[in-house]
Amino acid sequence: MTQAPQHRSDVQVLRAVAVIAVIAYHAGLPVRSGFLGVDVFLVISGYVICATLLRESSRTGSISIPKFYIRRVRRLFLPLLTMLAVSMLLFWMFGPFIAHRSVSRQAFSALGFFANFHYFSMAGGYFDPEKSASFFLHTWSLSLEEQFYLVFPLIVALIVFLSRRSTARTLNRNVLIGVVALAASSLAFSWWLIASFPVSQVFTQSDTSFIGRIKIDAESFAFFSPLTRAWQFLVGAACAVGAARAWQLKNHRLRVWFEPALFALLVALLVIDGSASTSFFAPNRVAVTVVTGLLVFAGFDGFTVLSAIGDRSYSLYLWHFPLLSFTSLKFDASATSRTVAVLMSIVCAELSYRFIETRSLAIDVEYFLKRARTALIVSVATFVLIAAIGIAGWPEKFANNVLQRDVVAIPIAHWAKPTARCANMGDGFTYKCNNGEATNTQLLLVGDSHARGLALGFGMAADALQRSWSANTAIGCTFARFTVGRQFDFCDVWVEKTIRRVLVLRPELVVLFQCYRVGVGCPQPTMSAERREEYSTGVASVIDELNDAGIAVLYVLDTPAVLPEQASPSLILNNSRVPIQRGARATNADVAKLLRQTANASGGLLQFANITNGLCNKESCRYVSSDNQPLWFDADHLSLFGVRDRTEPLRSAIEKALTQTTSP
Repeated sequence: MTQAPQHRSDVQVLRAVAVIAVIAYHAGLPVRSGFLGVDVFLVISGYVICATLLRESSRTGSISIPKFYIRRVRRLFLPLLTMLAVSMLLFWMFGPFIAHRSVSRQAFSALGFFANFHYFSMAGGYFDPEKSASFFLHTWSLSLEEQFYLVFPLIVALIVFLSRRSTARTLNRNVLIGVVALAASSLAFSWWLIASFPVSQVFTQSDTSFIGRIKIDAESFAFFSPLTRAWQFLVGAACAVGAARAWQLKNHRLRVWFEPALFALLVALLVIDGSASTSFFAPNRVAVTVVTGLLVFAGFDGFTVLSAIGDRSYSLYLWHFPLLSFTSLKFDASATSRTVAVLMSIVCAELSYRFIETRSLAIDVEYFLKRARTALIVSVATFVLIAAIGIAGWPEKFANNVLQRDVVAIPIAHWAKPTARCANMGDGFTYKCNNGEATNTQLLLVGDSHARGLALGFGMAADALQRSWSANTAIGCTFARFTVGRQFDFCDVWVEKTIRRVLVLRPELVVLFQCYRVGVGCPQPTMSAERREEYSTGVASVIDELNDAGIAVLYVLDTPAVLPEQASPSLILNNSRVPIQRGARATNADVAKLLRQTANASGGLLQFANITNGLCNKESCRYVSSDNQPLWFDADHLSLFGVRDRTEPLRSAIEKALTQTTSP
């Protein structure tokens, strides 16, 4: 039986169209549905794999699963490993200090081909505006393909085995029936999943398990899952069954469909508004899948230039996203930076294609098999290394002057009761800790994650002043009453409970420390005047209620938002400063001014303090201490060392506020 050509220039053209669309979308060009290029790749992958398996079956009468897997590893693994290694070295030397742990875990998931599930488990997903922080986000589709490659050949091999005494025509029919049945099952499951579990707010749900995440965001799971994406692969596989027949017929009428179908595909990818395409069953997503299948089925003589780009599509796809992410995070997201990143990705892709991908493909399978033991040892060693880095975090020590910065949960056991805690995800996202009886609190710290991070310094300051203390904080919640929408529903409940608690405890002083947050978004260095007014009015509402009850409040001005992406290891070693985000200092001053005007502050019960003097000036902040310890955890949270550095200014501010509020 005549087979379709093993190397099809038309398929390479489709790959070129797909990779150009994806790169253009990621680079921020007005290619609003460019991400649908991935859907084109999935159809092509299904075709290539099924055609390869059928070709082997026709030639040998069976399918060698080990040889198939080796061919896939030879084709995909070495270029991927090279990209990951170079990218990780790049981030380690010059990248954001805070990104090291994240980038290593992402690399681990990419190398293990489970990146799609890794990114699904992360909040935000593929269409998150902050996806530049997901340095290897694009590898989710490679993981998806590998998971398909792992299962589909076994199914085809089983069908071939059961049809070993049948004719080639019967074999093709049996494969087609199996492919159609699997595609129908995938579509049915996808439809049921999305219909059964409509999109809801993640943080309003109590079930945080993996199954709970699926229920919470079935649309995102459908986007990343091989179970729901299988039908796109299988469209290509179905085309592989019939493509040989189409290529047998010269001047087959389907071939004349190529040019208008390609035009339709380009329109779907480049012109149609992508806002509706984010839905899994978006009309243009389905259309792209079907049109791609028709193009693959019909066949045509491809264009030389596009075909050459298609030959390099895998390398281009591998390199463009980490370089775009790095330049965006390290420098900015300007058109110039994106252009430089794209040009760099073209150069890296060409080098990878010529010296790695091409040479890897030239290795004979039998030769590879003879050295399978060595290859296995190297692969396992690399896998374990990246796994260790991903679990433990990237090594962040240069000699003895840079310590690891894992300060998400602040250890307070050395200065508080063993039962005390400030980082517990229970009780409706409330965080409580104290050094005395709950009914005998003289100093109370209130606020969001900024206050939680400050709890260590607050406790040490209170101990120095010989005052009992406690803290009541809620991550993501501003201690204020708003008429605008909240990010989390529980925040309003937490505010009212905290007010009642303060009125019962009647502490000498309430210390309020929090990010400027109105609804969602923190920090907001470019907060509008209207939103600053909303914030100050909301905060003044709770301050006035406490002041009216005779309870003094110390409002500690927030730490300005810095640019931690400039905090590379070289900056740490040079003990340099980092700039403040544009408008952050102005926002701080404006809010303080508005609060002074809005709050009653009768009897001097409202005081203000700025604990960043000596840490920051108008333009920049120290990023490391005098002994080279990192002072920041991220853009707006101080590290454990930063909190300790600010403990004395905080103690002084609390002492001054106590003196002023108790004086006649």
